Amino acid sequence: MNLGSEAISQGLAQVAVDLCVLSRQNEVRDYINTGDAAYIPGIAREYLTLVENTRVYDQVRLLDETGMERIRVNYYAGEAHLVAPELLQDKSDRYYFIESMARQAGAIYVSPLDLNVEHDEIELPFKPMIRFGTPVFDDAGQPRGIILVNFLAQAMLDRVEALGSVSPGQPFMLNGDGYWLASPDPGQTWGFMFPDRSEDRMSVRFPAEWEEMQGTVWGYMRTGNGLFTYAQLFPLTAIGNCAGAEEEDREGFAEAGDYRWIVASHVPESHIEEIWQKATFRSLGIGLPVLVLLAVGTRAIGLVIGQRQRYQARLEAMARFDALTRLANRATLEDRLAREADRDRRYGRRFAVLYLDLDGFKDINDTLGHEAGDRVLQDVAGVLNSRCRSVDTPARFGGDEFVVLLTEIRDKQAAYDVATDILDRIGGLTYGDLTVGVSIGIAVWPDDDGEASHIVRIADAAMYVAKKSGKNRVQLAEV
Repeated sequence: MNLGSEAISQGLAQVAVDLCVLSRQNEVRDYINTGDAAYIPGIAREYLTLVENTRVYDQVRLLDETGMERIRVNYYAGEAHLVAPELLQDKSDRYYFIESMARQAGAIYVSPLDLNVEHDEIELPFKPMIRFGTPVFDDAGQPRGIILVNFLAQAMLDRVEALGSVSPGQPFMLNGDGYWLASPDPGQTWGFMFPDRSEDRMSVRFPAEWEEMQGTVWGYMRTGNGLFTYAQLFPLTAIGNCAGAEEEDREGFAEAGDYRWIVASHVPESHIEEIWQKATFRSLGIGLPVLVLLAVGTRAIGLVIGQRQRYQARLEAMARFDALTRLANRATLEDRLAREADRDRRYGRRFAVLYLDLDGFKDINDTLGHEAGDRVLQDVAGVLNSRCRSVDTPARFGGDEFVVLLTEIRDKQAAYDVATDILDRIGGLTYGDLTVGVSIGIAVWPDDDGEASHIVRIADAAMYVAKKSGKNRVQLAEV
């Protein structure tokens, strides 16, 4: 159960990363600063690309500060569709708009997991949904709207239910109030969405077991109703805010202890003797404590532990590295930045951050297709790996943005030399008649700021100056 919980947490963390990337889109900045509708097609292309490639978002939207949708991309019938302007709606009274607008810069709002409602009716067939939102601000610091993604949660729930095919237990998932979100009995689920089903929750059907689950984060119990194993999951703790968010502005984490799910398994009492006789507990689905409890044998337990360790290692790799480019991801980069600052502070050294945003990537993606776009990202990753030392950290920050941590840099000129070499190498990549360039911003710690957490944001601002100045160039931070 713990492994299933970890996989769910990592999936939700990736949604938050995608949301942050969208909120930092150059065209979004230009649009909210100018109000010029000419930027809308560029924003929409980014939304279409994300929805088509991930296939986990029901909608991706940009709403202005009044709650009016300005861009909406829907996913249905296996394709992404841009909604016509005349069909966009006013969402100013929806809870997700109000909650997201109330956040400060970089903070993320996560809605409860519930069923999608259209025109005041629960959509059929059921469409489980989690909404992730973050506000966007203009250069004057004024809130100008929100970016909102609707995450399709059915696949996540299906993975919980699929444990039943490899486990004698009956897997299920509950929300913090004890209502079933996933269950072998579909008629049990989503009781809180229907006024006449308020009693369809575990605290009513299994009150003693529910009470026991409240006392620990994970565990197991055997009662007259059978064997239960469970793990509580607090998904907000796996979801960071966007880069640049101040620590004191992380409202989502104040709610982390209240926002919880329980992933569990139930073996009815009538099945336990049969399972004992057949010794079929070969799966992690019911958890290691159950294996110990039913004494399957030391060899089986050893095999399960080995499988668990291998799976844990794969999960950790997925959590630390970008799947497409094999570069470090945002979480890994931020961790290494913090550690590098601690070391360099002790020894009086500098490090530099290069913030890269590709130029011409969308033309390749739109003209040659997404496979060519993926190849561009992999080729850029190859350039960064070939140019960086073993002590440096090249990372994919999201979309077509990359960040490089250069350790033990002598001065800004040394960082500038590395950046110009990277620019030249990326400029040499060709894809038919198309080429790709890169705009690079540079910030050096502690010269540009004594707070390591600010350096990426400063390098990003320098990159944005490079974009505005004509693209495909290197810009040092000016602070």
